[in-house]
Amino acid sequence: MGLRAIAFSCLVCLFVVLTAWRGISRFQSYAGRSNADPAKPERIAVEDEVHKSEILKSQITESSPQLYEPQPDDFRSAYQADGKNSAKQSWQVYYGWIVAFYHGNFLTEGWTAQGKRLISQFSDEQARARVTTNLNSLGRKIAQEWCKDRSAQRINNNDLTSFARQIDQAVQKSDSSGTALCATLEQIEQVVTSR
Repeated sequence: MGLRAIAFSCLVCLFVVLTAWRGISRFQSYAGRSNADPAKPERIAVEDEVHKSEILKSQITESSPQLYEPQPDDFRSAYQADGKNSAKQSWQVYYGWIVAFYHGNFLTEGWTAQGKRLISQFSDEQARARVTTNLNSLGRKIAQEWCKDRSAQRINNNDLTSFARQIDQAVQKSDSSGTALCATLEQIEQVVTSR
């Protein structure tokens, strides 16, 4: 293996460790600059995201229910209501993590892409609508908590991993109606709401 390949591998490992740690600055940018705003990733990341969203849009029919797209006003009151978090984390950083939660980065595809993949497994429009409604509700509640500063969040990376496992198991059990998946999404939402 050449020197460049080794250096690249080290950088990737460092990024994974820093992202998982979500330490002091919660690795506030995709480029690694601690003073950068994660809502404004580097140009290449934006271009990749646009390309990825175009592919996903082509896989969903026009009549399909739409997944929620984050809007700043939908999260501002949750941010302002948590004084502990707002004392440690600026609105820009908080909302940057909201955008990253929904749209992902080069390590994870994000809530929206995962949701579109789940919805595409159901051919029945009513099932798609039920799953979309549940995903929209659950996603907003998870994002409101997970995107907070580590010291204030009530939903963490371990919770996200657990939720993903539960959703995967429900998908394996689901029939064309999506009943098992919707029930699991509702159970997870109850857990998130209770924290």
